[in-house]
Amino acid sequence: YLNTTAQWVQSRATDAELEDVTDALLLAMHDLRSVLVRKKADRVLKGDGG
Repeated sequence: YLNTTAQWVQSRATDAELEDVTDALLLAMHDLRSVLVRKKADRVLKGDGG
């Protein structure tokens, strides 16, 4: 979904559409990054690598 969204933003999204979704997308990406970093740290601490 991230690649599809990035393609839409770069090629087809209007300024009005971007205004509608930018804040929500940025928050969602921040939340996703936080979860991924935490899960990776948990795996590393358990010795599972990653």
